[in-house]
Amino acid sequence: MQSKERLYHLIRLLVKNQCEIKSFCNDFTDLYNLEIDYQTLTREEQMKFKELAMITSRFSPFEDDLLNYDCYYSEQQIRDKVQEVIKQLNIQVG
Repeated sequence: MQSKERLYHLIRLLVKNQCEIKSFCNDFTDLYNLEIDYQTLTREEQMKFKELAMITSRFSPFEDDLLNYDCYYSEQQIRDKVQEVIKQLNIQVG
């Protein structure tokens, strides 16, 4: 599976609740930042996946982090961003 396809696959797994949020965040961040050939992405994919990778890299499951620091993102915020990316890139998840 190509890196680009793996990004889409990870999004589908999360939406179908077939992976945990921490695994999704770690895998998406690593794949986008370290493995993807950006030339295989459209401009819109680059923009949306970059935004998503920025917040997945700052996921925290800890309420104290979320309350005390303005640099972490909650599971719900990540899921909301994933839904936004799905709509904007017209990703079929079913």
